[in-house]
Amino acid sequence: MWQINNRSSRLETKIETQGNELRAEIIEQGKRVSQSELDQARINGVNSVLLQQTHTHETLGDAD
Repeated sequence: MWQINNRSSRLETKIETQGNELRAEIIEQGKRVSQSELDQARINGVNSVLLQQTHTHETLGDAD
């Protein structure tokens, strides 16, 4: 009986450890997605500003 309880306890510990590792990995994946979304938004903003400046410079160049 003691051996069964001991094995059961070890299995529960292993399951809990794996569960914690999976939770941590899921959280980390969520952060990576969020970071890539932030990076993409930043790139889109920079491209928008550059596009506006390009159009502004083209207009000034045509006026010369």
